[in-house]
Amino acid sequence: MSSKQQLCRQLGAWLFCLLLGQNLWAAPSRTVPNLRVDQFGYFLNSRKVAVIIDPQAGRNAATERFSPGTGAGQYQVRRWDNDAIVFSGTLQVWNNGNTQAQSGDKGWWFDFSSVNQAGSYYVFDVGNNVGSYRFEIGDQVYQQVLKAAVRTYFYQRINHAKQTPFTDSKWTDIASHEGSNQDRAATSRFAKGDATTARDLHGGWMDAGDMNKYVTFAEEPVAILLEAYRANPTVFGDNFNIPESGNGVPDLLDEVKWELDFMKRMQDATGTGGLFLKVGVDNYNEAVAPPSNDRRPRYYLPECTSSTISGAVMFSVGASVMRQIPALQSYAQDLMARAERAWARAKVTTNNFTNFQEDCDDQNIKSGDADRKAKDQKQSLVAAAMYLFEITGKAEYKAYAERNYNLSEPVSNEWWGPYAMHIQASYLRFAQLSNVTPSIATAIRGMKAQQNPTLSLNDYNAKRDLYRAFMADAQYHWGSNQVRGNAGVANMDFLTFNVNPLQKDQYREVAESYLHWFHGVNAQGKVMLSNMYAYGAENSLNELFHVWYYDGTDWDNALTSSKGPVPGYVPVGPQNMVRYQGTVSWLRNEPLQKRFDDWNATYPENSWEFTEPAIYNNAPYISLLSRLLTPTSDPSDTEAPTAPTHLTASDLSPFSVKLSWTASLDNRGVTGYEIYQNGEKIGETNQPWFNITTLNPATAYQFTVKAFDFSRNVSPAGNVVTLTTPAPGSYDYSIYGDALRNTISEWSWSIVSNLNNTSLVKEGTKSLKVDVNAAWGALSLRNSEILQTSNYPGGLQFWLYSTTDKTVRVVVNQTDTGPTSNVYRILPTPNEWMLVRIPWSEWNSPTQIQRISFMDGSGGAQSFILDDIRLIAGNTPPDTQAPTVPSNLNVSNITQTSLRLTWTASTDNVGVTAYEVYQNGSLLDGNVTGSNPKAVFGYHFITQQVTDITYNISGLTCGTAYIYTVRAKDAAGNISGNSNTVNVSTSACPGGGTGANEVIYNEALDSKWREWSWSVNRDYNNASPVKIDTKSLRISYTGGWGAWSVIRSSHILPTAQTTIKFWIYATTNKTIAVFTNGEDNSQESLNFTFKPTPEAWQEITVTMPNLGNPAKIKRLTIQSQASGTNQVFLDNIRIETPMPTARLGVESGVLSPEPVEIPAKGRMVVSPNPASEPFQVTVWTPDDDRRANLELYTLAGMNVFSRTVEANTGRNDYTLDIETLSAGMYLVVWQNGSKRLSEKVLIIK
Repeated sequence: MSSKQQLCRQLGAWLFCLLLGQNLWAAPSRTVPNLRVDQFGYFLNSRKVAVIIDPQAGRNAATERFSPGTGAGQYQVRRWDNDAIVFSGTLQVWNNGNTQAQSGDKGWWFDFSSVNQAGSYYVFDVGNNVGSYRFEIGDQVYQQVLKAAVRTYFYQRINHAKQTPFTDSKWTDIASHEGSNQDRAATSRFAKGDATTARDLHGGWMDAGDMNKYVTFAEEPVAILLEAYRANPTVFGDNFNIPESGNGVPDLLDEVKWELDFMKRMQDATGTGGLFLKVGVDNYNEAVAPPSNDRRPRYYLPECTSSTISGAVMFSVGASVMRQIPALQSYAQDLMARAERAWARAKVTTNNFTNFQEDCDDQNIKSGDADRKAKDQKQSLVAAAMYLFEITGKAEYKAYAERNYNLSEPVSNEWWGPYAMHIQASYLRFAQLSNVTPSIATAIRGMKAQQNPTLSLNDYNAKRDLYRAFMADAQYHWGSNQVRGNAGVANMDFLTFNVNPLQKDQYREVAESYLHWFHGVNAQGKVMLSNMYAYGAENSLNELFHVWYYDGTDWDNALTSSKGPVPGYVPVGPQNMVRYQGTVSWLRNEPLQKRFDDWNATYPENSWEFTEPAIYNNAPYISLLSRLLTPTSDPSDTEAPTAPTHLTASDLSPFSVKLSWTASLDNRGVTGYEIYQNGEKIGETNQPWFNITTLNPATAYQFTVKAFDFSRNVSPAGNVVTLTTPAPGSYDYSIYGDALRNTISEWSWSIVSNLNNTSLVKEGTKSLKVDVNAAWGALSLRNSEILQTSNYPGGLQFWLYSTTDKTVRVVVNQTDTGPTSNVYRILPTPNEWMLVRIPWSEWNSPTQIQRISFMDGSGGAQSFILDDIRLIAGNTPPDTQAPTVPSNLNVSNITQTSLRLTWTASTDNVGVTAYEVYQNGSLLDGNVTGSNPKAVFGYHFITQQVTDITYNISGLTCGTAYIYTVRAKDAAGNISGNSNTVNVSTSACPGGGTGANEVIYNEALDSKWREWSWSVNRDYNNASPVKIDTKSLRISYTGGWGAWSVIRSSHILPTAQTTIKFWIYATTNKTIAVFTNGEDNSQESLNFTFKPTPEAWQEITVTMPNLGNPAKIKRLTIQSQASGTNQVFLDNIRIETPMPTARLGVESGVLSPEPVEIPAKGRMVVSPNPASEPFQVTVWTPDDDRRANLELYTLAGMNVFSRTVEANTGRNDYTLDIETLSAGMYLVVWQNGSKRLSEKVLIIK
């Protein structure tokens, strides 16, 4: 007799058996547990693989040893009703016959994916004459399973009766927790029984096997269930047989609504907009089942920042999803308002999201600890902000999300692992919004696109798990079934959010394998849902640790008790037992995947660590299953698309080509295109173009394209394109080939490089090995000159070898210290050489590069090897010859605000295209082409042309020194050396401070200023918050004492009345400092510090006395004065001097608080500054002072040098030796009586 026949008689489940009819009796004569299949079945057109096992370790090794028939055709798929053979095949041995350490099993795979006719089947071992459990094939095999899993939430309801017809009579119960001191009048944990603290907190779900209710624990399952509905709403009907069925609202949303209504009461009860933390009892004296027998008083824990933030997440995602249902639009509006109130409250209680409560739950209310770490609360805040922006469009939420998205996981650690799936969904939803900053959306999607090594394609294709649903040892902790469900959901996220669309079929296949694990393809051979026999399972979970289905009650066991547990619960799952303190010792000796048992005994066996269900276990399973219920085809559509036309090839290089074509047409719509190379399919795309980067040089190819639709109807091929790739030119720019190019220098961090590695070599005799010893370490290679990418249209190419699949990141810099490009991520195939070709388009098509960095992308140590690193040139030699140096640079026509430059033209082998004019070392104009004069007014360029080699400059500052040089360039971007230098000062000012009235930033940085910051990220086009006009400057300090610093092209000479003013909107009250420098890197003023008021605009005014009355200003710095990260927004940064101005300030180091005439005080100059060798101090004095003191002080006030010197009328030169001095900033002081001059000098060694 088959197991199904035994089961029917055992259960008395004659109706089920009757429905199966006489087909039941055609089952195999004997079933064995060694043939593991999905006991419910498989989709049409999906991968179908049975796992055949021979246990080597664990308890079942003594009773279930098995030698399958491994010869050709020894395995079959047979129809259940008549034993007809529909497929014969041969087993594939797993992992060369080795035993899997995690499961203790040897195994084989039997792939019967070609069986695609709907029906009932079993797998049959011919040699052993045994079969598997029955399974179905069809697109409707899981619908009833989904209903059972969703209906568990109905049975978890508190304060709600379970009565027929909404339940079988076995599971009826009156409403629980309706007592006078229970949920409708729960009192405070800190005033138990005090009626003045009583609150109506009825409703909601019991969290797990206990009957307590937690706000923080509900955040993830509520959000996951809502996103599951949004991903595939058609599978969630209004017919799941709950009391709300038939009301026009999908039953899943009605169920979630039951929980959200409870959350509303938890918010209303506080009166603040925050939420209470949890509701429960203060002892473990559970009553005998059913739940209505529990009469214990119920208490609540007051508001906590964690629960308020969780409320904001649940309300905002609820509003986002439910507003799509006409009958729920007003409900969604209320949720949106509640989400905003919770957000506003959290903003207050966290001190503007800086201080988070982590110890609200003292565990007096049993039993789970509802507290959350600050990092988790911050993570939820980002999710709340993202959903709030989606539903409100308010700038505040967008600004918070975009400021903080990269400070929380999964972006901060670049690992989108199987945890907090609702957070990942919020990021991907946010990235889909049209009004999100494009670069942020791209960064989010790009990082998700790189997650194939994270329980996805890499592990699946490497066949790392015998049971085809890999999890690392670290994931087998308490709640491993939740993690496994999340792993499946993570793979479906690629499809839901259209990430890596060309691999969508593979992601679905991986996700299905995780689902099959739940349905019996696992080391237990057991369906990991409770009591699923009536749904087609033949070995499902029989016992749960749950107050209703308690050990020894009528609901104890699905097979031996009169009632058994409710179907559809997902238990905790197998685990490593690190936290297990029970007495079942044999479990510790089991292989990791077998550390599980089907029992529900209480203390001291502590079965709850394995078989307790929970709302957060079922949620990811429901999300995974429901998203897979999308039909795989439309049987009614049999019409193929039209063939693609006008296929053409472009951008041909020795290794790559771009194909483009005219889009096809289809009666239902074109889904994508198949690309064929020499008759073999090489890829798919949903765009009418495709880049191919895997070609070989000097090789002929033929390409065609076919279109396909949703039902996989495929068009005929379009026209054929034939081409031959060119041979690689001798013009490639070799960066490394047995040695670094002589123009390349290494400037790396957190790595050890070996340029002469010989252990693994791809080309030549040596390779370049990189040992990364800290997270994000990098090999960084700098060229001595800038390279024009137009000379190397093929991009960057190199060989890569790694022993792991850890991500390697590649970035470029257009200049040595310029901004870093987008990140190009590589997922190596372990232990294989990979030829990597990266087109410039991956880095937004830079026109030039000077630095390339190969970085760790895994957040840890790793090693990899590089070889034959080169830039791929075109078929013609690049022009690498620079023009001759411009000569005879001269200056004339000098006024207070203008001058004229002239020079002798350069020559070039191809032709000079333009000149670059530099003012004080900064590029003033990079396109002087030689026709009409070009005027510059206030550095806002008015485009005219330059006649011949004459260049007029206006808009200068009176009484100011300038330095000019000129360089020539050609069309290839080759640039000559510098011309001779001319030094000039504009005519003296008529009076007043010079340049002391100007706006440094308002909508943009003024062209006279250039940035030279450290440890900051900045955005000059920030849209929110803004004080003046439409933009502000966002400064994100990425480390302690980071600074935004700008340098002016020429000096400002302030008066005592000059002020520096700006508006600031700070996110914290961390101290900010403002200071200036008289030169680029010297003559630093005193610091002016202040503590800003968070989340409010305030205007800051810095006076010159605040800064020690600097004599001149060349640089302005706004610096964080605290450790860690910080973020501020600045607007309308300006320097103001009231009119009339005071007496002329001097360009010397005078420290006197009052400005004085230059002749009266004298003048001092220190040169060179900074100094790496003995430096000269020059002092001009109008008097014959005879003697003066020359001294050198540290900035701490220590005198390190002092001597008496001659001081005659006019110029006096003194030389100071620095041999005995340490590197650092010093103050040079020259003093005679009341006459005192000083200058700062930076000594470098």
